[in-house]
Amino acid sequence: MTQPLQEEFKVFQQMENELKAAHPGKYVLIKDSKLIGTYNSPSEAISEAYSRFGNVPFFIKQIATQ
Repeated sequence: MTQPLQEEFKVFQQMENELKAAHPGKYVLIKDSKLIGTYNSPSEAISEAYSRFGNVPFFIKQIATQ
């Protein structure tokens, strides 16, 4: 059995260098192994996730600046 959001984390890891270059310090939202978008704050990402998907698991992580 896979861990919840394991696939989303893998997607983040695969895109991490590209995201660091394009969106350092922002927050990424990934759902169903797809990048949904980048946001200025975690609350923006969470709001978008709830409005699009409802109360279900989704992956949000801050993009490193270095």
